[in-house]
Amino acid sequence: MAYRSTLRGERFTFRTLPELLAKANESKSGDALAGLAARTERERVAAKLALADVRLADIVATPLVDDAVTDTVSAPAHPHRFTEIASLTVGELR
Repeated sequence: MAYRSTLRGERFTFRTLPELLAKANESKSGDALAGLAARTERERVAAKLALADVRLADIVATPLVDDAVTDTVSAPAHPHRFTEIASLTVGELR
């Protein structure tokens, strides 16, 4: 699934959730070395705008790293309580 936003007439597309999260995040040398960091502040802001529209359920359902440890720590602690907020977007939760 692609994530998109438009900022001052410029359209940005982020192919995957991991890419979107990395580009929305503040600059880190590891993200830059991996080629995941936003190239410009404008791209970072566009990623943050796109991230605000992502539903929490979609984040939980999308594995960022595929291993048993991530599976264990990524599962909601109280799944039935999570259903109360799963349909919210990141922006709505904020």
